[in-house]
Amino acid sequence: MVSYLAGLSPALLYQHLRRLSICYGRIQDEFFSEFSQKFPHLEDLSLLCLESIKISSVSLKRINLADNVGLQEAQFHVPSIVLFQYAGGIETRVSFVSASERWMSRVKVRCNKKAGTLWFMKLKDFLTRLSQCSQVFVTAGLGYNVDFNLDEVTKSPEIAEFCVNICPNHENSFKYPKPSALALLGGIFWACRPCAIKTSWHVSGFTKILYEFLVLRSEPNYFGSPQVHFWNKSFELAKDIEICDSKMNRIMQLPRTLDWKAFLKALEAQDLVNVTVCFNLQWQQAKFS
Repeated sequence: MVSYLAGLSPALLYQHLRRLSICYGRIQDEFFSEFSQKFPHLEDLSLLCLESIKISSVSLKRINLADNVGLQEAQFHVPSIVLFQYAGGIETRVSFVSASERWMSRVKVRCNKKAGTLWFMKLKDFLTRLSQCSQVFVTAGLGYNVDFNLDEVTKSPEIAEFCVNICPNHENSFKYPKPSALALLGGIFWACRPCAIKTSWHVSGFTKILYEFLVLRSEPNYFGSPQVHFWNKSFELAKDIEICDSKMNRIMQLPRTLDWKAFLKALEAQDLVNVTVCFNLQWQQAKFS
């Protein structure tokens, strides 16, 4: 199929095509050459399980890279883009040579094994490549075996503001270990400066730890450690807590003045089960150091 397309004149290749999806195809680099001429009206592009992508298009508005675990490099010159979606490894070198002024990225990354300092370093490098975005939403699937050592990383430069959705992969989520949760927050806060931290309510043990750290600030022994001090000095407070449904529509908003029992009581009064808890965060203007 690809060789057949490559043999046609660019002027005859899908001149009116607006959506294109390529799955599990052995696509050669030649296929992406003169992409804008081959598909002058293409607006939606979905690519699955490819190894290398280099695309230049003035018409593309939405790009979806799903399950590209083996993808090594993806380079885009897309001045009209409004949405970039990605699901895969953080080793992929993603770059945007040119992009519109306001566009959004939705990124899903996962670490099924131990998430150590090196993993968070790669995460930061990956997110830095998306710094042109006006909004970035990150979903990070992590287990309870998390370790972030501040002594192994360099001082952090200016940090972009992203929205991070944390999805712990932990069978016994009611007993999520606090040291792992603290390491996870440290790694995330070193990689970026989240404007919000989200997590599923069914992971109630992890949600409680976030509530203690981000709202109540009730763990003085932990907050006195260097691993926490580097971000705690710039972190002001959780402005409020939003409860959202599966489509991220806000169901209710709770003040940060509630203790944990009052928070639980407010949820139980609404009979809420499969919801997402969103901690909206506020930071000082000073950069991390």
